[in-house]
Amino acid sequence: NVFLFICYRFNCHPEQSIRATRTACLSRGCFFDEVSIPGVPPCYYPHNYGAYYKDTAPSDTTEEHLPKPSFFNQPVQRLKVEVEEHSEYQLRIKISDAVNSRYEVPLTLSGKKHGKPSDALYEVIYQDNPFAFKVVRRATREVIMDTSVGALIFEDQFIQLSTKTATTHLYGLGEAEHKNYKHDFFWTRQGLHARDEGVNVTKQIVFSLIRVKQNANLYGYHPFHITMEREGNAHGVLLLTSNAMEVDLTPLPSITYRTIGGILDFYLFMGPTPEQVIQQYSLAIGTPMMPPYWALGFQLCKYGYGNIGELKTVVEEMRNYEIPFDVQYGDIDYMDRQLDFTIDPVNYAGLSDYVDKLRDDYKMRYVVILVCFTFSCTYILEFWPFLDPAISANESDPYPPFDGGITADIFIRSHDGELAYGLETRAHVVFPDYFNPITKDWWSDNIIEFHKQLFDGLWIDMNEPANFVDGSRDRGCVVGNKYDHPPYLPDLKGDTLYNKTLCMSNLQYNAKTNSTNQLHYNVHSLYGWSQAQPTQVILDPYKSVHIIPSPNNLMIPSVISACQQATGKRCYVISRSTYPGAGAFTGHWLGDNESKWSHLRSSIIGMFEFSLYGFSYTGADICGFFEDAEEEMCLRWSQLGAFYPFSRNHAIQDPAAWGPQFAASVKKVLKTRYTLLPYLYTLFHHSHTSGSSVVRPLMHEFTNDENTWELDGQFLWGHALLVSPVLDQGATSVEAYIPDARWFDYYRNMSNIEILLCFGGEVPERKAKVVLQAPLDHINLHVRGGYIIPTQSPAVTTYFSRQNDFGLLVLLDDDMKSSGNLFWDDGDSLDTVKNKLYTYSTFTCE
Repeated sequence: NVFLFICYRFNCHPEQSIRATRTACLSRGCFFDEVSIPGVPPCYYPHNYGAYYKDTAPSDTTEEHLPKPSFFNQPVQRLKVEVEEHSEYQLRIKISDAVNSRYEVPLTLSGKKHGKPSDALYEVIYQDNPFAFKVVRRATREVIMDTSVGALIFEDQFIQLSTKTATTHLYGLGEAEHKNYKHDFFWTRQGLHARDEGVNVTKQIVFSLIRVKQNANLYGYHPFHITMEREGNAHGVLLLTSNAMEVDLTPLPSITYRTIGGILDFYLFMGPTPEQVIQQYSLAIGTPMMPPYWALGFQLCKYGYGNIGELKTVVEEMRNYEIPFDVQYGDIDYMDRQLDFTIDPVNYAGLSDYVDKLRDDYKMRYVVILVCFTFSCTYILEFWPFLDPAISANESDPYPPFDGGITADIFIRSHDGELAYGLETRAHVVFPDYFNPITKDWWSDNIIEFHKQLFDGLWIDMNEPANFVDGSRDRGCVVGNKYDHPPYLPDLKGDTLYNKTLCMSNLQYNAKTNSTNQLHYNVHSLYGWSQAQPTQVILDPYKSVHIIPSPNNLMIPSVISACQQATGKRCYVISRSTYPGAGAFTGHWLGDNESKWSHLRSSIIGMFEFSLYGFSYTGADICGFFEDAEEEMCLRWSQLGAFYPFSRNHAIQDPAAWGPQFAASVKKVLKTRYTLLPYLYTLFHHSHTSGSSVVRPLMHEFTNDENTWELDGQFLWGHALLVSPVLDQGATSVEAYIPDARWFDYYRNMSNIEILLCFGGEVPERKAKVVLQAPLDHINLHVRGGYIIPTQSPAVTTYFSRQNDFGLLVLLDDDMKSSGNLFWDDGDSLDTVKNKLYTYSTFTCE
């Protein structure tokens, strides 16, 4: 009973820089009682503390008024509460200032239907005094949200709302490095604010020695989570905001939202399965983009190719070992003094001519469609450049990207109208404002011109936006400014909002006023999102098959993006900083990780979370980005990484660096990946058209089995392929959970690609943990009975594998039946769905 009483505590003094005192606590009308349990707040709200009271009859639009003193003397006196029943499974609850307009995220979510649904899965119940609301699931009466706990506080720069949650089985809320997929509810706190922050690395090689805080806010901003309910149903909740914020989790269980701007704008998705929640959320924000087929091949990158000769050597070594290999990257090494849209004239002299020569030597389909490196009659490689958002501002010679940007006036400005200068690897820099519609033309012109020399896809990095100084390069940020120094600072890495980024008082374009008066304070975490949109396609042919979002106030190309204008083919972007909806036009890698076992393990959690957030094309840097990789770890990571949707080695050591035995092991697992690419490509088609996930936890397929609710060391490709990797040093076996279905060893059934109906290697156990042998060159794969998997004989690139024979792997369920499907087009053309230039096959077996 004592513990339950403590669980009902909601923090009335969340400031972490100032210790809560009895005097300060009582002045807020709260209770004060210190306990020895870590994390339990000593200052907490009385029951029914609520600050707002209803002064109109209950309705879909109500107004509330504030009778009590505020925390920071910035109270909003009257609130407007709007409830919109968008569909039977989608609900919106919006709480805003009833008198004055406030910042709202410029993103309109889809899914709203005309009229109220007659068969809604939810019910909204109001409490008058103090004001609160409850959302319950009609079928089970389980509570989805209950805001009668804690207190609703709504001030100009401090907004707080607490709600009970159905259970502690909550997933999402990022981007951050989480040690487990399921969140810890023992009084934990998580901040959200886009930041250039290594993924819990102990050292950043280039910049400085650091140690990040636990659960530090990383590159993206995703205030979305899924919760499993006691009856086995699932729901999702999005708080549509972009201001810096934090969440508190307590064992009641409850979640408290605190944000320092904007409004409270909740979207609820009722599932009832986890996979249906993801589909509903993705359809609302924009379903994941459809990558070109070659992007599913293995990719290689390294920060540190000193010259073009080193690049050629690495590619030749990969080719000599016949390791499947489709994409070669260029990190900032290829640039002239790290300037965007340039090539190093010394170390990479002749790169453009060399690329042209390789194009001319191989007149293949991929050569026509994409810029190619072609090293032999059996290799076609794509070359990707690295693009930072910041543009150098201290060049003595003409630099067209900067000069043209000044002419067009598209750079972010400081509070006094001067250019907002930052510092990056190229020293004095300015930052394009992608909210300005003119920036689209400037960006497109530079990309299209640069394409004449180099690229097939764009990798945009450091777009949080990153800055190597705090605020302005020359003058920091304004002392005492309420946006750079708000009255409340959420639980974030760094002691200011502008740590390692721009001043929050900087100004950007505001479409509502057609002027530069939008505070960076409000749109900081939207920077990567706003950059990725004009870089990539928004309205592609696949999007015509379902409702898509209509983001307001951003420059949206009507047909193709700058990248697709440049290449003439399906193109895509990899972005480091992301926001809800960005997955519709970009992929995401999981950031600057480190070569250590814990990061190998946590990469699975990262993929799970970004599947929740609407990103199907994800993966971590295989073998780690920082530090030298250890051989055993790198091999195990290569095996796991072969089943990332985005499979890229970005380590100091590439697969050919360890010698023939290591290369043979990597070749073996990549040939398995290439064999399964038709299945993977079909999963992407479903993801793109219906919002389903590609990589998913076992919980999504076996929701009724609570044993799966906390599993995060195994994962599925779609419905049918179970991956059980080795995640621990020295291990030669895996303790894997076998869900309640027929499961067959993949390798036993793929010994002959022409085998059609397979029964080999069935796992005898069900709904149990088993020990699977995993020698050093082996990763366990199992195929689920009841599914038909399309395959294709592998080759060294996807171009050649696509010309090989198909196969069907048919495995029967308990009823001796199975089914499957295959989506197939040319792999990189635009409009294949619109022009009906594709094949969709379904297979059944009894």
